[in-house]
Amino acid sequence: MAAELSPEPSSQPSSQHSSQPSSQFSLRPRQVIVAMDGVGGTGIMPQTLALAMRMAGTDHQVRKFFWTHGIGQPIKDLCNRENIEQRSLELYELLQSLLNEGARVQIVAKSGGSIIAVKALERLDPGSIDNVILLSPAISPGYDLSRALSAVDNKMLCFYSRLDVMYLRLGTTVFGTSDGVKGASAGCIGFDREYDKLEQVPWSPAMLKRLHIGMHLGNSMLPWLMTYAVPFLRGSACEGAESSPILSFRKSRCF
Repeated sequence: MAAELSPEPSSQPSSQHSSQPSSQFSLRPRQVIVAMDGVGGTGIMPQTLALAMRMAGTDHQVRKFFWTHGIGQPIKDLCNRENIEQRSLELYELLQSLLNEGARVQIVAKSGGSIIAVKALERLDPGSIDNVILLSPAISPGYDLSRALSAVDNKMLCFYSRLDVMYLRLGTTVFGTSDGVKGASAGCIGFDREYDKLEQVPWSPAMLKRLHIGMHLGNSMLPWLMTYAVPFLRGSACEGAESSPILSFRKSRCF
């Protein structure tokens, strides 16, 4: 089964269990990637991620989680703490439902959606989620990720870029990050602390050939996701040692 984008969770458990296994895939857990985009309701990342996984020939299901107020309300999405708490609870319930069904779950969250993912992770049992990718998180650099990381079994990747100035430095300085701190966000300068399960990957000029010029949209582009996100989600190394997000990048090398 190729990767597909499922915008809504299923209202009832799958009933495709038969007395005889139909294929080898019935013997292994379902692979689900829950993806959420940033503020404003117009992002393309979940769609391009689903296409990237399909092109890679995986059997992962990409499920989009809607959390914003709708199209054209980015400031409300960023600053409405009540909505953030409510949506993170809904995400937690979705993740717990998938886990109860026996699915192997990974999360990819971008920009303002990252706080929804992190707060949902904080509610989960240790080691519940296989991997997490945060793309340009609009979270303050000093946010304590300890509780969220305890729910991650393998690793959390954080991709950030010092060139993402308009949204994640100027924007979050004026309006605040999604956790209510005014200043540059972790999606621009990275998180302050080091954690065992957190790998921070800065933008580099090598990403230009994957259509990521360092700005906010770059890590939603199909070629970039194919190179940097898909191999990690599939559990394999990325193309080329220098561009692999599995390697340890230090802030001293950031742009």
